[in-house]
Amino acid sequence: MVYSRYSKLLQKSVGVGLDKKKSSMDESIAFETKEEVNLHYELQKLPMKYRAVIHLFYYEDMSIEEISRVLKQKPSTTRAQLTSARYKLKEIMSKEDYDV
Repeated sequence: MVYSRYSKLLQKSVGVGLDKKKSSMDESIAFETKEEVNLHYELQKLPMKYRAVIHLFYYEDMSIEEISRVLKQKPSTTRAQLTSARYKLKEIMSKEDYDV
């Protein structure tokens, strides 16, 4: 339910659809370094609600307020999800022996 909600909202707002097996976010991102490829791979391990806010904030350059409107939630919720996403990503990357 949550997955389809974020997928539909992202598709409607920024034209980025999400597939459970492969994210169509992959196709719109050009990687220049191995670190960027690794980061993107690790992002796929995050739950969808965190991947959505990370993608919109960092790859689509949207503000917290814009993301909140797109995802139809309060700005405080978006900020909390972004903070949690960063923490979880750091945790994942620490386990994989990346320099964080």
